[in-house]
Amino acid sequence: MKQWGEFQAVRQRGRSKSGRYVVVGFLGEEGMEGRRFGMITSKKSGKKAVTRNLLRRRFREIVRRWGDELPEGVMVVTI
Repeated sequence: MKQWGEFQAVRQRGRSKSGRYVVVGFLGEEGMEGRRFGMITSKKSGKKAVTRNLLRRRFREIVRRWGDELPEGVMVVTI
């Protein structure tokens, strides 16, 4: 996901679960093809861009390996 409206839709209409280090929001849309993933990395996760980019790369790899396990028509946002 790249559009802010999609992130907002997940935050407003979807559900979320929070853990100690990450919040995952998800929204199931009827009729939507595929799966969409987005991530928000704030400065709380690391003051330097190097740290935040490392987290983004790791999350992208998790999505590449395990994203196909989710059902079709799901939008997921990690914070």
